[in-house]
Amino acid sequence: MTSPTTSSPTGRCSGDFCVADRKVFPSLLPSGQITTESFSFTDYGVWYLAGYSSDDGIRMLWRLECNQWLPVAEKALSNIEASGNDMFVFGISEGDVIVFDPESYNAYRTIALADPSKEYTGVTFDQDSNILYVTEKATGRIARFI
Repeated sequence: MTSPTTSSPTGRCSGDFCVADRKVFPSLLPSGQITTESFSFTDYGVWYLAGYSSDDGIRMLWRLECNQWLPVAEKALSNIEASGNDMFVFGISEGDVIVFDPESYNAYRTIALADPSKEYTGVTFDQDSNILYVTEKATGRIARFI
């Protein structure tokens, strides 16, 4: 048995977020058919989605809450990871390892440039140690960024 998804006064979701859709939350997603390339979520119920809308085809990173969506950046991303505390969103964009400030539109820094000898493909962030782990497909190794 699942409970209906509702929005609390703080804007956080309650109940089963998976049942949220455009009927319950019409502003949950941008308009058009959304193609998801990667997603992540925080400890606070905030979701981040990398993908594009069929309306314009522009690659975007969006911040999703139950009752709204906000653009974070116009960037093609193949993999993302949000920090649990919602301070950062890490990602792979055209081989570069980057970090976004979700509070400022299009604000990001490059952590590591694309390197064909490493071929970065995935990210995960350990909030307890503040270490970003990045997979290197070409070497079969995992890189650490502090």
